[in-house]
Amino acid sequence: MLPHFRRNVDECAMTPGPCHDNATCVNIEGSFQCICKANFTGNGFQCQEIPFRSLRKTLYLLPILASYIGTGLTGAVLLALLFASNSSRPPTDWTP
Repeated sequence: MLPHFRRNVDECAMTPGPCHDNATCVNIEGSFQCICKANFTGNGFQCQEIPFRSLRKTLYLLPILASYIGTGLTGAVLLALLFASNSSRPPTDWTP
């Protein structure tokens, strides 16, 4: 009796692919694996930006914003509010 040979299906070549937009699909014999890209975390089907990256974006903009907002208590309060609102937003694909 001959063993049954099955042709390997490349699920990664399907359109749309099985993985999240921020994941890489790896075809393996008889299956596939989704791996989140650098600076993202998750199971490959859902990948979210690592929070530190969002914090880095905010810190990158703080000196610029501080020069426009001003200094003192008013400026500190406005910067704190800006930081709080930015950290609660969903991740984006923008990178500096």
